[in-house]
Amino acid sequence: MKVWITKYALTTGVYEAEAEICKNISTSMICVKPTAPGDFSQHFHGEGKDWHHTQEGALKKALEMVRRKRKAMYKQQETIDLVEAKFEARLWDLQDAQKAAAKT
Repeated sequence: MKVWITKYALTTGVYEAEAEICKNISTSMICVKPTAPGDFSQHFHGEGKDWHHTQEGALKKALEMVRRKRKAMYKQQETIDLVEAKFEARLWDLQDAQKAAAKT
């Protein structure tokens, strides 16, 4: 069956693959067979999570992943800005103390 893989959408993008349901493991797990010599088969869990029956579903999931990642990055940026401000304040205090000590 034709599926679209989104597990690595933020690094490799969404891609189309031929897969089979891994009935002996789970009915929600698929196996993508190797396409070139030396490749390994890949397994993906959860339709609607790591793989999708439709390209539209895959693209919606990829957009959701991008938005979630952007939100996390904004939060991370805020944290980094706070840490930077603390270090700058400590540096200024240290420099002021050194200037005061040099005057005396």
